[in-house]
Amino acid sequence: MILKSLEAGPLMVNCYIVGCEETRRAAVIDPGGDAERILGVVKEADLPKSP
Repeated sequence: MILKSLEAGPLMVNCYIVGCEETRRAAVIDPGGDAERILGVVKEADLPKSP
């Protein structure tokens, strides 16, 4: 399991990225903002974007 967390958005909410090491599928939970920063973490974890 891949689990990343970061504070995002103007309210600094806890954002989580949860993914499968085998399939590389993932979900972003409670993004709250800062899309580019969140996508950077997704890319850093080598998780693909949705088609």
